[in-house]
Amino acid sequence: MAEVIAGVPAERGGSSLVFRGDAAQAADVVRRLLAGERGAVRDIVLLNAAALVAADGAPPTADLTAFLGKGVERAAAAVDSGAAADLLARWARATTRA
Repeated sequence: MAEVIAGVPAERGGSSLVFRGDAAQAADVVRRLLAGERGAVRDIVLLNAAALVAADGAPPTADLTAFLGKGVERAAAAVDSGAAADLLARWARATTRA
């Protein structure tokens, strides 16, 4: 199914990644993703973000694959521009204030 939706992670032949680990490992994965590391984690994060955009109430086009593809592009732009990292940093500051 993932190969059909927006072509992610079609280039990996449909392989997927299930991450398991402790909080430090998870934080490391997120930091590497936000620093620009490409791979299965990024592919799945972008696809999930695209689905969130679709679920947010924006009316999908007649072609759901193209609609999700646009969501993947928006998510990639947020990661690549540093906007996602900035948002995470603001969230961390807001949730750790005394």
